[in-house]
Amino acid sequence: MKILLHTMATPHLDLPGAIRQARALGLDGVEVVRQEGYRCALSPGSSLTEARAIGALAERLGAPVRALSPYVKAFNAAADSARAAAVAEMTVAIAQAEALGARRLRVLAGEEETPSLWEASFERLVEALRGLAVLAARTGISLDIENHPGTMADDAARTMRIWRAVDHPALGVIYDPGNLAREGKEAFPASLIAQSDAIRHVHVKDYVFAPDLPNGRRAVPPGEGMLGWGAIIAALSQLGYEGDLTLEYEMRWVPDQLPPPEIGLAVGRDFLRRCLEGDPGR
Repeated sequence: MKILLHTMATPHLDLPGAIRQARALGLDGVEVVRQEGYRCALSPGSSLTEARAIGALAERLGAPVRALSPYVKAFNAAADSARAAAVAEMTVAIAQAEALGARRLRVLAGEEETPSLWEASFERLVEALRGLAVLAARTGISLDIENHPGTMADDAARTMRIWRAVDHPALGVIYDPGNLAREGKEAFPASLIAQSDAIRHVHVKDYVFAPDLPNGRRAVPPGEGMLGWGAIIAALSQLGYEGDLTLEYEMRWVPDQLPPPEIGLAVGRDFLRRCLEGDPGR
C-alpha cells in the first residue's frame, strides 16, 4: 500500500508546493482536490496542457498524482439540464485525471435525497454513473464512490447498492471509515466486510469522539484517535488490498483542531508505516 498526501492538508500551499511537501515527507504521491476557489487544487477550468505540466512535475519530484477529487454531485438531479451539466463536468475531470497521470477519480454519488424521492433519484444516478464508467474505462481510470455524507452513498449499504446497480468494472469504492463513524453509520468491521468486493482506495483520518466536544468530535492525526486504524489496515491486508491510503488530513476544514500539516502528516505517515509493518503501537 502506498501513502498519499491529500491536498486538503495544505491550504497554505499551491499544487507544486503540496507536491514538494509530499516529497519532503517521503510520501508516495498526492491526491489532488479539483475545485474552484481553493488554492491547493486543480481548477475545473484548467487546460489539459496545464494538467500535464502538474503531472510531469509530480513525476519528476517523485510524488506522482495518483488520484483526483472532484466535487461534482448533481448526477441524480431531477432537471435534465443539471444532470447533463454534472456529467459534462465529470467528463472533463476524467480527461484532466488522465492528463495528470492519475488512475483514480473520486465520485460523490449524487445529492442527498429524501426517502420519498430516493428510488427515482437512485435510477437517475445509476444511469449517469454507468455512462461515465464507460468513458472512464477507455482511459483506464477507475471512478471510485466515496462513503460521504450529503450524498446517496452516505453509508456502506447504499454505496454498495449503487455499485452493484451500475455493475461496471470501471466503478469502485473509496472506503472512508472516518466519514462513516462521524455520521453514525456502519462501524468497522461491518463497513469493511460489506464493501470488500469493491474497495479500490482508502481515505485515512481520525477522530476523538466525546459528547462534550463541538459536534461530538475532534479531528486528530491518524493513530491518535478512536477509529482503530491498526485493525482496519490489518484487515485490508488480509483481504489482499494493495491500493493507496490517502492521508485526508483536514487542515482545510478544521485548522484549529490539528497540528501544522508538516507535523501532523509526519505523525500520520509514521503511524501508517507501523500499521503496514504490523505494529501500530497504541
